[in-house]
Amino acid sequence: MSKTKLTPGWKVAFLCTVIMLLAWLFLGQRGLIKLYKQDIEKQEHDNRLKEIRDDNRALLEEIQSLRSNDVKKIEQLARENLNLIKDNEVIYRFKETSDEEPE
Repeated sequence: MSKTKLTPGWKVAFLCTVIMLLAWLFLGQRGLIKLYKQDIEKQEHDNRLKEIRDDNRALLEEIQSLRSNDVKKIEQLARENLNLIKDNEVIYRFKETSDEEPE
């Protein structure tokens, strides 16, 4: 049997093909780097979606408590938002002092 010698050009062509395939695999439009970035972006969107759903759930609970004429909840909101007080209550307001010491 006679062995056929491979020319050095064959090795270079094979190496170029492998490099091009690896570059396409990692850097192409659907490459691994792009997929990794998209996965991170998806996780961020999923986390934001969870926060929004939690906020919506809390707001729905607040709406239901207001619709059910929950007196304590309505009183709490009136005190917080409208600064209302009960009869015979006194509000004390204090000036905020700065952290600096007087000279």
